Amino acid sequence: MPNKNVLPLSRRDFTTAGLTALGVLSSGCGTHPASAPVSTASTDLASTNRLEFTRMCVHWQEYVRPGYLDFLRETRPEVVQVGFYGADFYTLAHMPDTAKGLSGPLMPSHAGLFQATAPADRLKRSAEYFENLNRDVKKLGAKVIGHFDVVKYLLGDKTKDPAHPVGGFFEYYNNLWDEKELGPKPVADPLELLQKKSDGSPIVHDDDDAAPYGVYFGCLNNPHWRAVLKAWVKRGIERGVDGYVINYFYRHNCTCKYCQQAFKSHLKERFTPQQIERQFHIANLDSHTFDEIVARHKPQESTPLRLEMHRFSDIANKKNFDDVFIDYGRKIKPDLILAQWLHLYDFRYPAHGPTDERQLLPANLWSKGEDYIWYCVGGVPKPTGLKKGILGDGTLAMRYIRGAGDDKPFTICQYERTRVRMIFSEVAANGGAAMSNYTEFYDPAGRAELVRYYGFMRRYDSIFHAARPHAEALLVFPRSHIHKGHYNESMAPFHKLALELMNQHILFDVKPDDIVDDKVRAAYTRIYTLADAERITNEQFTGFSYFDAPATVRIAANRPAAGNEIDIHFVNYNRDESHDPPERGVEDERPIAVPQVKCDVVIPAGLRIAKVEFVTPEDPEPKLLPLEMANNRARFTAPQFLVYGIARIHLQGGTAQPPGSAAAGPKRVKHNTAMLHATIHDQFSKNVVRSAPFEPFDHAECSRSF
Repeated sequence: MPNKNVLPLSRRDFTTAGLTALGVLSSGCGTHPASAPVSTASTDLASTNRLEFTRMCVHWQEYVRPGYLDFLRETRPEVVQVGFYGADFYTLAHMPDTAKGLSGPLMPSHAGLFQATAPADRLKRSAEYFENLNRDVKKLGAKVIGHFDVVKYLLGDKTKDPAHPVGGFFEYYNNLWDEKELGPKPVADPLELLQKKSDGSPIVHDDDDAAPYGVYFGCLNNPHWRAVLKAWVKRGIERGVDGYVINYFYRHNCTCKYCQQAFKSHLKERFTPQQIERQFHIANLDSHTFDEIVARHKPQESTPLRLEMHRFSDIANKKNFDDVFIDYGRKIKPDLILAQWLHLYDFRYPAHGPTDERQLLPANLWSKGEDYIWYCVGGVPKPTGLKKGILGDGTLAMRYIRGAGDDKPFTICQYERTRVRMIFSEVAANGGAAMSNYTEFYDPAGRAELVRYYGFMRRYDSIFHAARPHAEALLVFPRSHIHKGHYNESMAPFHKLALELMNQHILFDVKPDDIVDDKVRAAYTRIYTLADAERITNEQFTGFSYFDAPATVRIAANRPAAGNEIDIHFVNYNRDESHDPPERGVEDERPIAVPQVKCDVVIPAGLRIAKVEFVTPEDPEPKLLPLEMANNRARFTAPQFLVYGIARIHLQGGTAQPPGSAAAGPKRVKHNTAMLHATIHDQFSKNVVRSAPFEPFDHAECSRSF
């Protein structure tokens, strides 16, 4: 259902509107090779009523600190992710103070905000706190998005009997479920809601962040569990949320009767009985009982049937999400904003996966019906390894998310408190929603930088709002190969290509191969596929824009919604690593400024440049740059910047040069990436992930087994 919480122009809207205003677009997509393409991945995004935002704040704990609302007033984000409404809330909010901080989120009842000891009172007062917070945040002009856990962190005391836990979620469901608020319980026994082993006992994990409690899991294929979630969805809407970001789609090896039935239905939809017998050695599917129905698993331990189980898990999670949040939630609140909080380490180098919880979704389901995309890309003890060429950046993940998600709003989460400016800037530069991500706003140094960078984005909102990528090359992501089970053999060459393009400062997009058609291909000067991996290091990249920048800089280009400029975004990851691992916040970021960057930019046919300006968060007043034109190439020098700089190439309609004329680019000085490639090759060949910053940390589901 189209979302009504919109700003005037969507990314798809301005593709035509902006270029038509310049007088350079007659019909369809632009056909000049260097023109930026329009992604066509998700047909459900064609509506012009699409949510757009570029500034957000996210906090799981610090929202209870004095001055939180003052911080929001200073930074003025458009979206605030705060508050809890799913399994985490109903598991934790009623528990005593000894449960403070379990599994990550901080409940109002554990923050000393009120006095209450009875579990029912603690639950009620915590809910009232979030209602009041929602009202206060909305008064500041922001949308409130509540966190909603759907599967994980049903905590229970398993010391006496893991098959019959008590306390935590189980105390809530047995004794605190309020039928006046939520309606009748879907089932009497909470054990009937859980993911099950083949022997019928519940799946339980021992996670460090939940100790001493066991971690149990609801089963999304179980209609009774979805009924519980729907009751919580309704109650959160009544408490004033504008939407939900939904987390922890962790389907484990659940073999309950609902998963058995759902997997059999999945196989029948995709295969004939003859194919099922031939490929999976199952003669009679109806009478067959699966002793395992796995989800993500080690690629080297896969089989055709296990791969199909993984595909089923991803598709089932999406269908069940749609049932609870899109079909039911938007029936109650048609403009309910929705996103999934997922995890993606596959684009770190080397890939630490498979971790993508959408990995085997077909293109027509990938983020369908969701308003924005959120991926955690992990954290590392040491954020950079500059001598090896490792920047600790999220560039590649963001290019993939942007291309696969039809350029809808997105953000990435890096679990790090130090590189505040770098992480903020890389998301902004790549067209995402920059955020504070738990940043310690109560720390004066961190707060000053956040206010500065949020203010910069707000001042130059026309640069960021609904911007689309401007790219000259396309890197094709081998999604169809991965869907066939060829993970490592696909990701290794893909990473080799991507690293070369990033390190040589090529303006490129990433799109999955199953959405790349002739129309998409026509929008780029060059298409790179896995077949190019062995020769990429010898590529001369002639005909592309050229930036004489250090290898510690990442470069992106966007076209704002108005369509009358090309913006070149520079993000500098160079920093003093001599005191790592960092022990403080932004004080240990210690960026080392970039002196200047000589730029030689290809200008699309039919456009001419009016002027070039340069802005940075530290020096936001625009600086007019000397400009030299050589037919279709604009030459200028970006001055010194600390972390983030933007060269605004202001355009005018009209032909700048005779058709077909083009100037030769300068001789490209290539960065030597041999050490980086050797390091990555070593990691891949040994099938290990060692030495920081190669060791992402997150929930066990994301990093324990892969």
